[in-house]
Amino acid sequence: MDGSEIRGSDHEGFPFLWDEIKIPIQYGSNYNKAFTIIEEVGRKTSQELVVKSNAVWEQLQTKFRVEDVHVEPIVNMIAHDAYVEFTLRYIVEHERIKRTKVKLFAKILKEIINTNGEIRFASTVFSIKKPFW
Repeated sequence: MDGSEIRGSDHEGFPFLWDEIKIPIQYGSNYNKAFTIIEEVGRKTSQELVVKSNAVWEQLQTKFRVEDVHVEPIVNMIAHDAYVEFTLRYIVEHERIKRTKVKLFAKILKEIINTNGEIRFASTVFSIKKPFW
């Protein structure tokens, strides 16, 4: 897949999936602001679907013994050797996975660019050196 993990199924009547996008942010950026931007974009983009999926899940709970499920977007952050990786986990209808991902990336990209360098995307750089032999 394209750097995302897809989880979920509709075999028990829940027609939604959890998808993730990973956003590499350069060290030295404003991490709190990056977290807030990513969380806010995720929340605004999936707001309607969260309400819809909660209603479907409540119906499933009346038929099956299933626990509550968290369908609101979640942002996680982990440090790598070259960058800080933010992961946005969100719920999506399976036929809208790519469209939703593009919409989220476009909004996040715009918001991060609007920070005028306060937050910068990271990229991996490889240094190729002569062999020691």
